[in-house]
Amino acid sequence: NGDHRDLHSFPTRRSSDLLEPLELLNAAKLIERQLGREPGSRWGARAIDIDIVLWETVILDTPELTLPHPRFHERAFVLVPLCEIAPMQIDPVSGLSVEALLDGVEGKSGVCRVETGIEIHNL
Repeated sequence: NGDHRDLHSFPTRRSSDLLEPLELLNAAKLIERQLGREPGSRWGARAIDIDIVLWETVILDTPELTLPHPRFHERAFVLVPLCEIAPMQIDPVSGLSVEALLDGVEGKSGVCRVETGIEIHNL
């Protein structure tokens, strides 16, 4: 619709085995609600959108969660920051590294780094 806000992508790596993928999804949904996301806003503008993109080499397809994220490999705004923290992470579907996926995607020049200072601990 042409009315796009800036999108900020904050990749993170899981540092412990405290949560399973669906447990993390539930925690992410709770955070989204606490930060003002309204139920039902899937494709339009929204206050926040937390996606689980990869989970090691897990391939999962449930009504609640699909891993890897089905379109992450097409999105420079996901791959550019993900490549900063995990360039050699393998997409279990294609067998390609994040770095190789990034090499093949368009739109990289539209992604820029914004320094924040945000840290999240003990999720």
